Amino acid sequence: MASVTGGAAIAQLATQLPHMDAIRYEHKNVKWSFRDVNYFADALACGLLDMDLQPGDKVLSWLPNHIAEQVRNLKGT
Repeated sequence: MASVTGGAAIAQLATQLPHMDAIRYEHKNVKWSFRDVNYFADALACGLLDMDLQPGDKVLSWLPNHIAEQVRNLKGT
């Protein structure tokens, strides 16, 4: 069985299905396509590299209970 990283899987989906919804919060009218998810994943990766983190380093992420609000703020809607 072949092993694929999460980043590679998102990039492949963004290429194959760029406009398909990947994240949808209909009650908040927030939608992210696979292209959006790939863009923000790449931006996050670049930010972590800028902070001198390297591939293979462990990172902890703590998200709020209401992630939909955070998504909305990132997209500026």
